[in-house]
Amino acid sequence: GVEPKLNEVLNCLISDSSVMDSTFEDFCSEFGYDTDSRRAEKTCKACKRTGIKLFKFLGREKFEELRKCEEE
Repeated sequence: GVEPKLNEVLNCLISDSSVMDSTFEDFCSEFGYDTDSRRAEKTCKACKRTGIKLFKFLGREKFEELRKCEEE
């Protein structure tokens, strides 16, 4: 179907990047994963990679601006 809107895509990417500074245990607790799950570990690592790439793409200022908007 429907093409995603830019703000929806950015919101998803920012949401994924929210785990960049978290531990794996915090990630599991926040999103309801089992800490003994390889799938959860792969998902956490993927979210962290997404965050790093987004940070590099946007730069610190824009990245932090979007993170603040996501928190509100």
